[in-house]
Amino acid sequence: MAQKRECMARGLVAICLAATMAFSYWPPALSESEIIRQYASPTLKITIERTAERGCNIYIARIWVAEPSQQIHKAAATWRKNLAFPGELAGEEAVLLINGSGFLSPTYPSYDPEYGKPEDNYFTSLGSIVMTGGVVLRQLDARDFTGLCLEEEGLMLRQGVPTREVAARAGETWAFLENSVLIKDRKPALREPRTPHERSVHRQFAARTVIACTDPHTFIVVSIRKNKEGYGFSLEQTALFMQRFEPEWAFNLDGGGSSAMIFRGQTLAGNQRQVFDCLYFAEE
Repeated sequence: MAQKRECMARGLVAICLAATMAFSYWPPALSESEIIRQYASPTLKITIERTAERGCNIYIARIWVAEPSQQIHKAAATWRKNLAFPGELAGEEAVLLINGSGFLSPTYPSYDPEYGKPEDNYFTSLGSIVMTGGVVLRQLDARDFTGLCLEEEGLMLRQGVPTREVAARAGETWAFLENSVLIKDRKPALREPRTPHERSVHRQFAARTVIACTDPHTFIVVSIRKNKEGYGFSLEQTALFMQRFEPEWAFNLDGGGSSAMIFRGQTLAGNQRQVFDCLYFAEE
């Protein structure tokens, strides 16, 4: 009987170990955090918690998707001089929705002449290549691409990649400024800013939206809000905060007034502002 119980115990341990290995890495919850929303299905699991640091409310969504290339989506406004609210872009299929790329405007960020005539590019996405639904909307071959790409393998961070390679592999892209890579290959990757505008974004204590990947199926989205004094996080503080999750990569998306986290149609963080595109997770 004792031998039988020992065999059963060993079997149970083996099953538990197998189950643990089958699931993606799930970083531990932060201390003094509160779980405020949850969603679970066989193909999509989301837990959203709220914590605070430096007086700023921070919303952390932990997402597991069975098929990243099929369940991560981009929704975008009509190309050229069109913006829309994220909830209008994505529709009811979005379980978790966040803002995406930065966009060109007459005042912010400062206009880059490489994009062409200003009147033809205001309110379009940043990025040396912009792809939506497999269609190339902009491609500047003279400048490499840094941003997120949705490929057959899933959601990928690409840094300094020729646009022709992006066009051959990706169906969707998201981009912000070139110094938006916070972590790469599980190592700190935030570089010093090179332009006046990059310095402004780097040092500004702003609301932030960051997406990180801990393995091909598991993602963390962080929305950092401003405190009562009107201060959020600098980019350096944001990068340090993201290191605690030990992700494979982390990328800073558009922030400030564009920063938002929407769960099943309800805005949890930020105020919905018109943007060019957004990123969302869905059942299919």
